[in-house]
Amino acid sequence: MHLPRNRRLVVNEEPAVVEQESNLRTVIEAAFSAMERRLQSAGGTRRRDALRPANDEPRGLIVRLFPDESYGFLRTPYGEEHYFHRNSVLHDNFTRLAVGTEVRFEPEMGDAGPQANSVQIVNKPGARETEDTQARDDVPPGWQNTAS
Repeated sequence: MHLPRNRRLVVNEEPAVVEQESNLRTVIEAAFSAMERRLQSAGGTRRRDALRPANDEPRGLIVRLFPDESYGFLRTPYGEEHYFHRNSVLHDNFTRLAVGTEVRFEPEMGDAGPQANSVQIVNKPGARETEDTQARDDVPPGWQNTAS
C-alpha cells in the first residue's frame, strides 16, 4: 500500500498453519486485518479519508482564521477540521486567506489532532462556484457567487 510522502506499507507475514479447509475469503480477510493493524500503528489511518477515492484530492474551506496568531482551521466536505499554520500555506499566501476560501491541502496527524500542510488556494470566497461548493451545506455566507 502506498502512503503519502512516498511511504509504503507491506503485509508479508507467513501464515501460521493454513488448514486445507481455509477458504479464500478467510485468507483475504486476514490480509486486510493485518494491513489495518499496520496502518493504525503507522499513524496513517484517517477515519473518513480511507473512504475517499484515491484520486480525490483533499479540499476544504477556511472556517476560522486568526491572522494575528498566524494560524487557522479548515473544514473538509466530510466535516473534519484541520489546523494549519502560516508556514503551511504555499507561496506565502497566508494574507490572501479569508473565511470561505477553498483550499487543497495534505492532511496529516499532528500532536494535537488533524493538521493541514501544503495549503494552496483554489477559490476565493464568491470568486466562482463549482458543483462541489453548490452541494455543500457548510459553505459560509457570502461564498456563493450571486452574479448570474
